Amino acid sequence: MINEKKLIEAFEKIKRDNDEIRKEIMLLKEENKRLSMEIKSLKRAPVNQPLFQKQIIKKINRHRKEIVKQKIIDILRTKNLSLIELKEIVVDKEQYCSKASFYRYVDELKDQIIINEQKVLSLREI
Repeated sequence: MINEKKLIEAFEKIKRDNDEIRKEIMLLKEENKRLSMEIKSLKRAPVNQPLFQKQIIKKINRHRKEIVKQKIIDILRTKNLSLIELKEIVVDKEQYCSKASFYRYVDELKDQIIINEQKVLSLREI
């Protein structure tokens, strides 16, 4: 009888512990769901940049073409490179622009007689 009583008490304690663990799990699941929703909303929310940063980015984007063309000129001032080598630096390594934009910029620079049309590019006296 005593062993039976102890056994019943032990099972009741296990049942209470099990109920508490289930409640904890439910609370954790609700918290996890709430945090997941919060993360999703944060991913969708636009990043609020300070006005000064927005203005700088807007200005750079507006003058990007001229900036990249000037970078091409600066690179050519320091080194004599083939068109492919120049493309590797400007497009592949530094990622200043896309390949199509790079070739458009080079054509514009050729039209402005800044880059001569030989295999090895060099700057003419400006």
